[in-house]
Amino acid sequence: MSYIAANIVIIGTGISGVLNYLNAYDIKSDVLEADNHIVIIAPNDVIAQDHIAMNISQSLNTIAWAVSNWDNALLEFYLYKNGERISEYHSCSSFFDFGNYNPDLTPIGGDAVELCNAFVSGDSEAVERTLRDRDVFQGNEEKRHMVLARLLGLPDYVNQFQYGAPMDLLEDIGIDLERVEQSGNTLR
Repeated sequence: MSYIAANIVIIGTGISGVLNYLNAYDIKSDVLEADNHIVIIAPNDVIAQDHIAMNISQSLNTIAWAVSNWDNALLEFYLYKNGERISEYHSCSSFFDFGNYNPDLTPIGGDAVELCNAFVSGDSEAVERTLRDRDVFQGNEEKRHMVLARLLGLPDYVNQFQYGAPMDLLEDIGIDLERVEQSGNTLR
């Protein structure tokens, strides 16, 4: 069974604008307003999250960072500014190359300076080391995501906020449930 964890971090706008966008297009998501003008979206349709991030970034003139973790073997992200993709990253470029999967390939893409600039935080050299390190993070992309989030000044729970996560789990990892909203027709 495949495991896919995905979310979108929106920087520089409040939750109301994000919810208005998501509801206008009936995009089912769990949405959390974190600290420092950061909104985290956990979309129901993880395959469309790159498209959602690009469109929200363009519509709200903001920054969107769409991150996916596939089976803890591939961390990929797309970073958008005002609808333009400014960085793309794949920790295991052969993950979807069925029959030729090779976890030892060097991660590709990812601009540490762009990431740090987007979040107005972080040590670009430490971010770069985290993006490239195969030995520490191979097979543990959740940890790579957590380390990147910390380096970029995001809350520790950012890599665990996923669509449909049980409310008691969200509370256990430190999320104030009063700050979680749903968009689209997502009522539990």
